[in-house]
Amino acid sequence: MKLTKQQEKDILQLYNSYWDNYIKGDVEAMHPLLANEYTQVGSAESEVFSNKKDAVQFLYDTIDQVAGKLEMRNRKIILEKQEHVILIHEFCDLYALADDNWIFYSRFRASTFMQQKKEEWKIIHQHSSFPDTKAEDGQNIAIDKIAEENQQLREAIKRRTVELEQKNRELEIETSLEKVRAEAMGMKKPDDILAICKVMFTELQSLGFSELRNTLINFWDDDSSSLIDYDYSDNTGGNKARLTYSSHPVFEQFQKKIKNSKDAFAKLVVKKDQLESWKQRRRESGEYEDPRLNNIPALYYYFYSIGVGAIGISTFSSITEEKLNV
Repeated sequence: MKLTKQQEKDILQLYNSYWDNYIKGDVEAMHPLLANEYTQVGSAESEVFSNKKDAVQFLYDTIDQVAGKLEMRNRKIILEKQEHVILIHEFCDLYALADDNWIFYSRFRASTFMQQKKEEWKIIHQHSSFPDTKAEDGQNIAIDKIAEENQQLREAIKRRTVELEQKNRELEIETSLEKVRAEAMGMKKPDDILAICKVMFTELQSLGFSELRNTLINFWDDDSSSLIDYDYSDNTGGNKARLTYSSHPVFEQFQKKIKNSKDAFAKLVVKKDQLESWKQRRRESGEYEDPRLNNIPALYYYFYSIGVGAIGISTFSSITEEKLNV
């Protein structure tokens, strides 16, 4: 049986009253329009209610976000009679008030079930939603666009992770550098240089220098063609020795190289076939015995000139470009 014109009028009057009061923010006026068994599924993820009490409480909690800030435009309302209930479909454009201007927010759709209760029409269920704006005509869900956005998000997260890792690395390096500076500023006598070497060793290890053998600070004494060598490792502790430039051909060549280096940086590699003579040079110079020099393929030295000498490290293997920058 079709609805009479009076029935349609009564139903639409109640239906429009619901939305008018919703837009105005009058929950008290909306409350009696809902049946006691009212249920609701809304557009928000948490907006699923199996009873009237919770649905109305949600309205009270959120109505301030809507009141006076939304308009329903270009409304299209369709009524269907199904057995003992009336189904109302609505499609419209939602406009939102932002900075004193009404701007298009989204397409909106709602399905509302109404039933006559003691000669009064009541809303028994409502389901509202926003369409998937990613989906195009002929699509149910925009899987490709979602996958693309997820990929873009993963790439953005990856870039941000790299940025944060770099920032953290810079902070770690600066923290270590401050510790070395603090030790240097507190130096009172020449042999305190060994304490600086120790802090350097500890901090470089904390920065990932696992191949580190020792840290060194040298001072040149050209008048005697020698240098004073301070070095530290956790294996041998702190040591001081005077080394003549000519004590080994590789050593002599290296001293010339670092003094003439335009960027003040120099690298020395003691190759496997030079290690025995290198160890002999150490013994003749009065340096400590270091059993770690046995059975290694090569020994690497990295130094940076400080004008009156050089500061550097020795390692059991070549270090990366990133560690060179450190």
